[in-house]
Amino acid sequence: MMVSHSSSMSSSSSLKKKKNPVITSVVVVVVVVEVSLRCCYFVIAVQAFHYFQLLS
Repeated sequence: MMVSHSSSMSSSSSLKKKKNPVITSVVVVVVVVEVSLRCCYFVIAVQAFHYFQLLS
């Protein structure tokens, strides 16, 4: 989970060296969406875990 995140961060830093603001902004948006989606998945997983604990 953290491996792909660190690779996306390194790719965004390498794109910033080219100084293309459009590509940099797109990469930043993609990283933000990716992190927010992972937070949503984490919250859903925690809620599902508590739900299954209540059932057992």
